[in-house]
Amino acid sequence: MPDIAGNSLGTATSLSLTSNVQTLPDIVTSTANDYYRFTLSHRSSFNLSLASLSADANVALLNSTGSILSVNGVLQTSSNTGNLAESINTTLDVGTYYIRVAPGASSTSANYSLNVS
Repeated sequence: MPDIAGNSLGTATSLSLTSNVQTLPDIVTSTANDYYRFTLSHRSSFNLSLASLSADANVALLNSTGSILSVNGVLQTSSNTGNLAESINTTLDVGTYYIRVAPGASSTSANYSLNVS
């Protein structure tokens, strides 16, 4: 599987989100996290799932500076163990955000399918 995601905030793969689910198959390795970037022009519902995992992987929603986003005091991360699917569902304000996919503590690499809308 090709590695299509950027490996830093500066090289993050740009997404154009709509209400339709976009599915992006990719692989993350222990040498570099995967990053995706998107910008919202109005307050929107955000839905993310990280599925079809071949090994443990975790996902976080980051703000425009690369810090884990907190919505009403709740950090927007998902870190289930093993190859259980990860998900983040929240409402986001106008702005630029990043999605970070990282291998789990016991994984050296993981194939995954990122689904976002």
